[in-house]
Amino acid sequence: MKKLIILFLIIINLFGYKKIIYPSYISKLTFNKKYLIAGLENGEIIVKNFKTLKDIDKITLPKIHDFMDELIPMPIYSLDISPENNNLLILAQGGKCI
Repeated sequence: MKKLIILFLIIINLFGYKKIIYPSYISKLTFNKKYLIAGLENGEIIVKNFKTLKDIDKITLPKIHDFMDELIPMPIYSLDISPENNNLLILAQGGKCI
């Protein structure tokens, strides 16, 4: 039994897992065979290569005014990737019109 546990731990270490660290909390996450895309609570969208997990692009959404007229990061409601041409669709809250 002890050898089986050691073998299991060795296999886990060989295949391993990669830890992904983002500068803020993730509010939305989507992926396909090429990209891993995370929408963060600070209004940033980070695009990573799905296989290597290296950053490809970073999109910073503009800050908006809330109902108290304070500047806040734009909330991201949804992210989606087009399967045909890998276009990114971002659904986020807009600013107030004046």
